[in-house]
Amino acid sequence: MKKRIKWVLNLGLEYKICINADVVSASATLDIVQLVLNDCPMETKKATQVFEALTSEARLCIFRLLVKHAPDGLVAGELSRLADIPKTNLSFHLKTLVHSGLASVEREGRNTRYRANIPLMLETISYLTAECCSGHPEQCRTYRRESCVDAVFLPDCCGGKTSDPESGHE
Repeated sequence: MKKRIKWVLNLGLEYKICINADVVSASATLDIVQLVLNDCPMETKKATQVFEALTSEARLCIFRLLVKHAPDGLVAGELSRLADIPKTNLSFHLKTLVHSGLASVEREGRNTRYRANIPLMLETISYLTAECCSGHPEQCRTYRRESCVDAVFLPDCCGGKTSDPESGHE
C-alpha cells in the first residue's frame, strides 16, 4: 500500500507533512524532506517531463516566479508583467508547465491563477541527489568545497552528515 503524502506550504518555508493522518511539522531542510520523499521515489519518466518543461529560459523564469510567490501563486497578467513575456506567448509556456505538473491552474472569476507545485520541485531535487557520492562521502566533501550552495540545501550523504570544517559546508 502506497503512503499518501499531503504537503501544506506555509509562509516562512515551513511544511506540514501528513503521512496517513500522522502530522509532522518540519522546517524545509532537505534532510527531513528527503527522508519522507525517499519513501516515494520519483520515476525517471516523470523527472524527464519536469526537465523538458524547464528547458526553456522563459518557462524556467516563470516557474521561479511561481516558487517565489508560493503558496499564493500569481494571476496570468502579473506573470506576464513580471516575466516580461507577452500574454500570447505566456499561455503556451504555462500550458507546458501545467502539463508537466510543475504548476497548477485555478480560475478566479475572470482571472486565472497559477501556483508552483512545491512538492514536485522537492521530489525533483531528491531525485537528482538520491545517489549523491555513491557511498563515498569523501568525494562529496570535495564537491561541497567547490559549490557555492549553502549546506542546508544539500542532502545528507550516505546516511550521515559529511562535515567539512574547511569549507563551512556540513
